[in-house]
Amino acid sequence: MGAALNLECYVLHNWLQQQGLGPVGITGMSMGGHNASLAGSLWPKASAVVPCFSWATAASVFTRGVLKDAVCWDVLQMELQCSKLGLSNICQILNEHEEECDPRRRSELKSEGKGATRFGEAMKWMTRVLDYWTHLKHFSIPTDPTRTVFVTAKHDKYVPRESEDVRTIWPGCSVKYLDGGHVTAILLQQNKLRKILCSTMRELMASS
Repeated sequence: MGAALNLECYVLHNWLQQQGLGPVGITGMSMGGHNASLAGSLWPKASAVVPCFSWATAASVFTRGVLKDAVCWDVLQMELQCSKLGLSNICQILNEHEEECDPRRRSELKSEGKGATRFGEAMKWMTRVLDYWTHLKHFSIPTDPTRTVFVTAKHDKYVPRESEDVRTIWPGCSVKYLDGGHVTAILLQQNKLRKILCSTMRELMASS
């Protein structure tokens, strides 16, 4: 789904350029915000990218946020222990790939899972898979990251910001904080959201 959405955004960007329209901006909320950041990283020209209520990876959402309690960890743990399914092999392949790309990950991977719950293996597997496919560090940095503004809620329990700071992954981007949680900020802070979107687009147009 994410790949299809990113391709669709790229096609729309290209079509707008052919029509002589631009510059282009993209935004989204929650999972849509994360997909907006991924789509923005694919476009080869400067564009306004405003991911709302998302962060660097989807892994933290399902392993440290409130949605952690909605995952059937016992079932996943059981499936990981079933050799016929081969789920554990996926994690091993991802770990080996990351070690090859960054030798420092070897010690990090060994330390992961220490002090974990009885479903630690399942949570570690989920983290590895989601980080591999969704972490911003695995995607290109936008052409002009200074045109990227991450909007996040101060008390967001759905999308923890415990993972790597987006500003270290995309140097030059900025983060704006809104009062409220994941849902209340979306419902009650729409005026501020629109102002941020308009301001980001105006700055991009002024520099074009």
